[in-house]
Amino acid sequence: MLIEIVRNCPLEVLNNWRELERLFKSICHIRYDVSSSLVRCLMPIISNRSQLRELLLQTVKQNLLDFRRANAVIPILMLLLRSFSKRSSVVAGSQMSQSFATFSSQSLQAMGCKRKVDETVCLEVIGLLKRCLTQWTPTKTAVYLGFAEEGTRNSSVTGQCLDLLVSHAATAPDWKAETMVTSAGAVVSLVEPLPQLVQAMQCLLNEEIAADITRVETAIGVNVQKCAVDLIDSWVEKACSEDVHDLGVDKLSEWNPTTPAGAANLVFAKMMLNLYDVLIEHRSKEGSLKGVDRQKGGATRSPTGKISTTTEDRPALNVKQADVLISASTIAQILENTVPEEASLSNDLEDINCELLEWAIERMLDLSLSLLDGFHPLHTVLCGTNAMISAAGYLLDFYMGTNCVDWIQSRQIGCASKTKALETYGNIVQYLSTKYKSQPSKVVVIFVQ
Repeated sequence: MLIEIVRNCPLEVLNNWRELERLFKSICHIRYDVSSSLVRCLMPIISNRSQLRELLLQTVKQNLLDFRRANAVIPILMLLLRSFSKRSSVVAGSQMSQSFATFSSQSLQAMGCKRKVDETVCLEVIGLLKRCLTQWTPTKTAVYLGFAEEGTRNSSVTGQCLDLLVSHAATAPDWKAETMVTSAGAVVSLVEPLPQLVQAMQCLLNEEIAADITRVETAIGVNVQKCAVDLIDSWVEKACSEDVHDLGVDKLSEWNPTTPAGAANLVFAKMMLNLYDVLIEHRSKEGSLKGVDRQKGGATRSPTGKISTTTEDRPALNVKQADVLISASTIAQILENTVPEEASLSNDLEDINCELLEWAIERMLDLSLSLLDGFHPLHTVLCGTNAMISAAGYLLDFYMGTNCVDWIQSRQIGCASKTKALETYGNIVQYLSTKYKSQPSKVVVIFVQ
C-alpha cells in the first residue's frame, strides 16, 4: 500500500515531510524487516528531500554502536548507499517495475525529478560501513550480508564490496578459541564471524555476477577476484590440514557452558562448524570435498561427549550463532551427483559413508526452514526457483527410493535422513506454493518431474 501511495501521490507525501521526520527519528527502534521496508518504499522521497536523508543518516549514526539494532541500522545504510549508485536509465513510458532496485528511479522520473547525488553524504555512508567492520559480531554479520546482497543486486558496486571484504579478511585472527572469542564478564562473543565473511565473498564471486571476462574486468577486477579466490582456497587448505587437536577443541578441552573457557570453546566450535559448511560449498564447485567434509565430521563428533546439559538454576549458554545458509543451487548440484542411478560420484561417496549426502540434506532442511521463518538478506541470492524445484525432485526420489543408486534404495524408509528429506520437500512445496499462488503452473512442475 505504501508503494502505491508513493507512486501515485508523491507530492502529497512530500508535503507531509514533517510526519516522515517523526518516523525517521524512531526508525531504528522498529523491527528490522519493517524498518527496512519502510525506508525502501520511501526512498524516492528521501532521494528528493535532502533534509530527510540527513535526518535519517543522523538517526543511523546515533544507533550505530548499539549491536542490538544492527539488523535495522545496516540495511538502512545499504539502502542509502544504493541510492547513490549508478543504474541503467529508465525508458520513458515504461511500466513501473515491481523491483525495489528500480522503483526509486522510476518514481523520481514520474515526479519529474532527477536523482540527487551528494558525494559528501555518499562518502560518509561508506565511512560508516567501514567503521561497522570494527564493531561487535552482530554488526559485522549484518554488514557482510548487506555487501553480499547489494553486490548481487548492482554489479557496478560488486568490485568495491569485494575489495573491501578482502582487505578486511586480512585482519582475521588465528583459528583458536583464545583469539577468535572474547569474554567480558558473563558475555562471550566472537571476534570475527568468519563463516559469514566467507559466504559474502562467495556471493560476490558467484558465476551469475561474474559471468564473463568482460564483466569481470570491468566490475570486479581480475586482481581482486584472484585475491579473493586465493584467500578462500588457503582457508580450505588450512581446514583440511588442521584437525580438532590443532584447533584446541578436542575431547580433553573444557566444554562446560557455565565456565568462561567452556563457553568460549562452545562458541568457537559452533563457528568452525559453520565455517566448514561454507568451505564445503566453495569446494563443491571444484569437485574435491573429502578433506573438508571429513574434518567437519571430526569437529562435529568432538564436543558431543563433553557438553554439559542445562541445570535448573543456571541458564544455558546461547551458542546458536547465526547459522550460514547454503545455496540451493549448490545443494541441488550435490544431489544431482549422488542420488540418480547415473550419479558420477556415487562410488566415492559410498566409501565415506555418504557424509556429503547427509550434509546436503541437513543444509537443505535448514534453508527451507529459514524460508518459512521469515526474511533473510540472502534469500533471493541463495534460493533460486529452478534450483529449489530441482532439489525437491531429488529429495523426493531419495525418500521414495526411485531412480536412485543401489545403496540409497537399500535404506529403510523410516531412517532419519529420509525423514528429513520428506520434511524438506514439504517445506519447499509450501514456500513455492505461497510465493507463486497466482502462478501455480510454476509449482506444478515439482509433481510432474
